[in-house]
Amino acid sequence: EIVENENLLNVLSQAAKAGGLSYKLDGKNNVADIENFTANKIKMWQWSVNGKRVERPLYEIIVRPNDEILIKYAQ
Repeated sequence: EIVENENLLNVLSQAAKAGGLSYKLDGKNNVADIENFTANKIKMWQWSVNGKRVERPLYEIIVRPNDEILIKYAQ
């Protein structure tokens, strides 16, 4: 459950705990790996909130309880 003033990193942490998933961040707090799907030159983890692609660091994106968050591993 999303509560006020949480950012996307908080959401990822909650989802990982709830779903038993593992993830790794790089030195800039970008998602480097989720369940052994590793970001590379061809594919990376892409985020969108309410249909808009996230272009800033995840810790800067504050979400609200009804936001739709999508994470995909794509080119």
